[in-house]
Amino acid sequence: MKNALWEIVITQNDCPMIDTTKIYPGVFILMINTEITEDECQYLFSILGSSDSKELGDAIRFLSSHPRIKEFNLISKTGSTAIANCRMIQTAMYKKADKIGFRLHPILVANGKERWFFVTDEGREITERYVNDRYTKVLELRRLTQEEFSLEYPSIFFKFYVSNLLKALTPDDALFLKEAIEHGYFDWPRNISLTELSTKMNMPKSTVSYRVRKVLRKVMHLISQDLSPFK
Repeated sequence: MKNALWEIVITQNDCPMIDTTKIYPGVFILMINTEITEDECQYLFSILGSSDSKELGDAIRFLSSHPRIKEFNLISKTGSTAIANCRMIQTAMYKKADKIGFRLHPILVANGKERWFFVTDEGREITERYVNDRYTKVLELRRLTQEEFSLEYPSIFFKFYVSNLLKALTPDDALFLKEAIEHGYFDWPRNISLTELSTKMNMPKSTVSYRVRKVLRKVMHLISQDLSPFK
């Protein structure tokens, strides 16, 4: 029987991962695997990432002390990446997961939202009305073509890849790059000139020009190193 592919973006008020990424918006969590334990809790194996090592540490401390977390084990933390497992009270959405369809891992949690992908039988529909309750709210729900799925699903891994790629940047570098992007300096055509950008950032034009080249050089160096196995 032919299958249908779905993408669901939700927010929940009974999920420690969502609470964590609401408070620490620079942090994202990849839930790699989920199992039910004997006491009907969820056992999760997850990867946590952030471009800011301090924010990641704060987020881990918050998550480990969350009232819905029954047991938390930090397996490793290196710079802006951490691996952990935990046991937590089941969320309302997790209890519905098998009834909706086959849920694919990993699940991405970022900015107080979870992004889920499901496979269902062709004739089986997923509706907001079934998912929504006092704990869970659907923010986006759509059926995907095979082509859309092949583009959307790998983007979960891409977020983790980019975070690791940029972890070599200093916090100042990351903040500078973020401001330059927000002001439209890297848009095409540019929304702001180098002179205007230097005024916005309250820096000499020569300093801004140097920092742009410095950050781009770091990023391109990291990319060239990362692609080296494919040469």
